Amino acid sequence: EQTWTLASAAEEAVLANLDLRARDRAVAAGAQDTRIARSILLPQLDVGAEGTIIDEDRAAASFGAQPERALGAGASLRQVIVAEPAWAGVTIEKRLQEARVQDFEAFRQDIILAATETYLAVLAAKTAERIERENLRVTRSNLDLARIRRSIGEAGPGEVYRWESEIAANRQRVIDASAFRNQAEIALNQLLNRPLEESFGTQEIGLDDPSVVPGGERLEAYFANPWSFRVLRAFMAQEALAVSPDLKSLRSVIGAQERRLTSTSNSFWVPTIALEGTVAQRLASSGAGTEAGFPGLPGGGEEIGFTQPDDTQWGLTLAASLPLFTGGSRIAEKAQASEDLNRLRLDLAAAAQRVEQGVRSSLHGAGASFANISLSRDRAEASRRNFELVTDSYARGALSIIELLDAQNSYLRAELAAANALYAFLIDLMNVERAVGRSSFFATPEELDDFFDRLERYYTQADPLGRTP
Repeated sequence: EQTWTLASAAEEAVLANLDLRARDRAVAAGAQDTRIARSILLPQLDVGAEGTIIDEDRAAASFGAQPERALGAGASLRQVIVAEPAWAGVTIEKRLQEARVQDFEAFRQDIILAATETYLAVLAAKTAERIERENLRVTRSNLDLARIRRSIGEAGPGEVYRWESEIAANRQRVIDASAFRNQAEIALNQLLNRPLEESFGTQEIGLDDPSVVPGGERLEAYFANPWSFRVLRAFMAQEALAVSPDLKSLRSVIGAQERRLTSTSNSFWVPTIALEGTVAQRLASSGAGTEAGFPGLPGGGEEIGFTQPDDTQWGLTLAASLPLFTGGSRIAEKAQASEDLNRLRLDLAAAAQRVEQGVRSSLHGAGASFANISLSRDRAEASRRNFELVTDSYARGALSIIELLDAQNSYLRAELAAANALYAFLIDLMNVERAVGRSSFFATPEELDDFFDRLERYYTQADPLGRTP
């Protein structure tokens, strides 16, 4: 069966996720908008042909200008020389395409986060199922112990019934844990575009495994004390403001809106100038009106200086236009563009606040879950020792079933908490990376080294009194 690691699950999601692939096609389609906008500034060539039939008497009265039956072809070429709206349209579409690319990158980061969170949820579900099964085994052992105690008169039938009831409850928890694991595996298969109930293997992870999150072991050092953790939060917030795809997208949209405002201002004084040339050729004619000239005059009128046009017609036109009054629409458009630009700048400031808040909040969550790893392990170890002592005392009749049940349940909760503490920290770490807008799974070793070099320089420049650079 296929075996996934945390890194390979993230990589497969980027390659195969259907939602992400659909967004990629949308970006590719959007790239054509720039070409469409630029096409207005390039030569426009049209060709055509037409055939006409008119009534005979009208053709005869046209003196050759309009034959009864005629076939012709023509072409026209138009080149825009000056067109402020067209120029602006190209720049605007470029900026909007940049925004689409950044929106795609933000969605890609969302898919990476979803895949890694779901993978860790699968590991947590598997661990919970294993612990619940182990707890069921312990409960069955205690049931056997209770039956022995009853057989020698140390306990009544109530203890046996109580353990039988506990076994039923444990089996229910095992079933629930198994169902939750199945649900998590189906969710991961959906994200990876695999058959939904396809079986797969997973790789167990430990906090000291450097392959879990690239650079994770170097980042842990900054969780060691409040001062370094404060510097880390400030640095990561600064990084997020620079690299967040959500903010880059808004900046591109603002660039498009600034060009739109410039265009509406230029429309008051920049004319539209275009050059157009046409050519038409009569290919064939027949019927009345075919002969040119005036009937009854010598040579059809040519001898007295009357000439007829030939079958080829062409023309060249240079046109310039500048609207002087449009009912106030241009003034309104300029005011609207200005207000939209102000709104987008406020949106950017608000988004920057949200990004920084997300980074700092997710780091606080990661800091707490990092501390919980060792604490939960200490708790689990203490609960295990206590459970062993209580079990031994119960076997000797020194403690009651209630005390043993309490110790067993406490040990079960401590084991689950210890197992989930590592996964909770890694999930919080994934949320930190999403809040910043970068994923270490897709960073090269050189990029990771550069990141930690910047972090170290930032750390050494920090003010020991509590102010960060």
